[in-house]
Amino acid sequence: MAKFTQKFILILFGILVLLLPIQTRLIQFIPESHIDQSFIFYNVLFLYISDIILALTLIIWAFSGLFHMKQASPTMLQRKEQESVSHETYNKALNNVGKRNVFHETKLGRLGNVSHETYLWLFFLVSCSSLIVSRQTIGSWELTFFGLFKLFLAVSLFSFMRNIFKKGVFHEISTVEGHSKKSFWGMFPMKQLATSTFWLILATSMFQAGLSIIQYFTQKSVGVKLLGEEVIRNHIPGIAKFIVSGAPRWSLDRLFDVSHGTSILIRPYGTFSHPNIFGAFMFFSALINFYLYVSYGTNVQNNDQKEGSVSRGRWVKGLLSFVLFVQIFAGVISFSRVAIVAFGLSTLFWFVLMCFMGNKSKANVISALRPSEAFGEGGKTGIHDREDRQVRKPGYPIGFGDDKKTKIAIKSFSLTFFKKEGRGLIITLVASGIILSALFYPHFLERGGVVSHGTTNERSISERILYQKISVEMIKQNPLTGVGYKNFVMVMDDYSPQKLQSNQHQPVHNIYLLIAAETGLPALIIFLIFIITILKQAWWNRKDPLIITLLSIFIGFLFIGLFDHYLLTIQQGRLMFFLTAGLLAVSSKIAVPAYSMKK
Repeated sequence: MAKFTQKFILILFGILVLLLPIQTRLIQFIPESHIDQSFIFYNVLFLYISDIILALTLIIWAFSGLFHMKQASPTMLQRKEQESVSHETYNKALNNVGKRNVFHETKLGRLGNVSHETYLWLFFLVSCSSLIVSRQTIGSWELTFFGLFKLFLAVSLFSFMRNIFKKGVFHEISTVEGHSKKSFWGMFPMKQLATSTFWLILATSMFQAGLSIIQYFTQKSVGVKLLGEEVIRNHIPGIAKFIVSGAPRWSLDRLFDVSHGTSILIRPYGTFSHPNIFGAFMFFSALINFYLYVSYGTNVQNNDQKEGSVSRGRWVKGLLSFVLFVQIFAGVISFSRVAIVAFGLSTLFWFVLMCFMGNKSKANVISALRPSEAFGEGGKTGIHDREDRQVRKPGYPIGFGDDKKTKIAIKSFSLTFFKKEGRGLIITLVASGIILSALFYPHFLERGGVVSHGTTNERSISERILYQKISVEMIKQNPLTGVGYKNFVMVMDDYSPQKLQSNQHQPVHNIYLLIAAETGLPALIIFLIFIITILKQAWWNRKDPLIITLLSIFIGFLFIGLFDHYLLTIQQGRLMFFLTAGLLAVSSKIAVPAYSMKK
């Protein structure tokens, strides 16, 4: 029964990942959904098929946990024995690190592991409590409560991600001594499931990229309305478009004097609600491609270059390079400048960390070494005891010694990456940049450039500044409680310095100002602490490509949050944000569990 439940949860999670970009949904309008015949998306109730799958997954996971708690008592003795064995083995492996540093790392790990979830749930509770203290400003109770339900699902997704994965360190250390591989930390192995999740995201990104390319060059919908594709026509009010003389699709149209009889160029949507979210998804999936490219190369090397493995590895790497070009191509034609800049910053951050990935603790190096190198005869560690042990320095999770084997272990991957894996990615990125700049640079100039200069974007920029002024005024007048969750658009007229047009009723394009305006400064502080704890833990444990990739994506999302709101207000953005946060939190857990220091 337990195995069936785990497999079913795994299948549902895979379906959820595949449905991430899909907009299939039920729509419920309320009186506030339209203002003077203008559609206000923020005031509409959307129930997505991904909401249903996520809710079903969470329900089965919760009931499975309750069932296993009832069945846990007969195995408690076995669990205590495993804890005792792991404690003894781990102390042998880390006997050089020093009790003070281990305790500090343990304390930090305990605080980090607990605080992620605690702070996020506290943020949810504060969002709920803002309704009580600011009830006089609530415009629509059904909109507010439904919004809180969607926030509850997002927070629960983070908790789900944090709890279903197994810890990996104890498996590796205990295997050296021949002990059981069984884990009681979670349900599924972290690396395997994360990699499988990434392959699913890569597959769905290729579908989205192909769909968007067709939309862009035909300038209309493809016809997959069942998947939530928006109706795309240049005469539809509010469609994402910009003016280009002759509406060339790319520079080749001008080179061969091809005219399309219009000056309107529609940006592609994929199956997303806006090209900006589609662009963010392409950035998200392209960074994931980086990890798959590197990890596949490592797997091929670990196979001792068996017959056919090298040629197969080159074929797969070539395919991933082509996929990366298509992803970047699709991201560029979304003309989402914030997503493109975020991709550039995250890519630079990723390469820097990958090239200097050698800052590891001894605990992490042990798992990288062969058993014969990590452990001596009788189970003793191969890392020699030193009186001149280093004190922890910034960037080093635990002080580490000077023995040659340790230095070789922490530098080998960085050198290999710089010479082989990194070189292939750099060639693909540079070639893509040159080709796409030649094809679409004039279009970015027509749209106002990457940094939004010129007259084309004056209205868009002025509106965003107006929304920021409105949000600041809300915060000034309601610093502790805000105006109520999902209530920004409802009351923004009362805080605006000028009369708003009907189509100007949108949330502020900044997730941090939006949180403070709707739920108060305490909620924003809690949310920022949640982010800081994740970043701090990930930074101290930047020991492998998975953590580096997720950290790079997460930082890119935080940058996007400064300029748009969809990471918290729209389904696909919300799923991307909390999925990444959950994976990053669990993958960067501190290696020393809290209980291992207890005797």
